[in-house]
Amino acid sequence: MDGTPLFPVVIKDAAFTPPAGDTWYVVAENGIFMERTTDLYRATVRVDGGVPGLLPHEPRLELLLPKLPRALVEQAVGFFREAHRRWDAEAIVVMYYLPSDGERPVRYQFVAPPQTIRGRWDYGRFRADLHLDYRAATSPGDGWRKR
Repeated sequence: MDGTPLFPVVIKDAAFTPPAGDTWYVVAENGIFMERTTDLYRATVRVDGGVPGLLPHEPRLELLLPKLPRALVEQAVGFFREAHRRWDAEAIVVMYYLPSDGERPVRYQFVAPPQTIRGRWDYGRFRADLHLDYRAATSPGDGWRKR
């Protein structure tokens, strides 16, 4: 390849204008589409496998935060184990962090929001359904961010 695209790839936004040419791709809110014009037809088709000729791109997650304190992780694991032991259920915690201010390092805190487990009694033991209702968690204080 000489650096020029094989075909135009355009973004469908308020400034959208169809490019010149007989084949081009549109990246839109609801997916990627190929537009093709010949002497006999003009077609728009959804592209499910990506755009041919382009390099692949993979999903990823790169954590940029420092390691969580061991005691904090153990506290969260203990909370989940107890929810499972008592009710054979799942639970949720929300992680808040307080950014570093230069003198103090980043701080973390897990907050368990109010939660309701649905289920039934089975042979004298509560069995949770695979559903958990929860409300918003309360922030630990000013400056704390939820992520």
